[in-house]
Amino acid sequence: MSASNDLKCELYLKSKEYKSGETKSEDFKFCCVENTYCAFYYQSWFLILSISFAMFFLLIFLLCAYKCYRRRYGKNGIDEDASEGTTPELIVSP
Repeated sequence: MSASNDLKCELYLKSKEYKSGETKSEDFKFCCVENTYCAFYYQSWFLILSISFAMFFLLIFLLCAYKCYRRRYGKNGIDEDASEGTTPELIVSP
């Protein structure tokens, strides 16, 4: 769509005709049917909701990764299993 068509559709979306639900107008057919400008995934509420869900799931993932890191390396960042004496002992024969 060109810039003039975008402007035309944006003005249509703000008009009383669109808000009243009128579906027989030429502007509705042009913007909503032919160019899918009125589709829900172009609406600002859908974009805000999608970004919010994405950020929420990213936060959950980061919290889970942090919990796994803390469980494996402990509070001090040291691998608790590795600190149990993994150095080889010298065997001295008499």
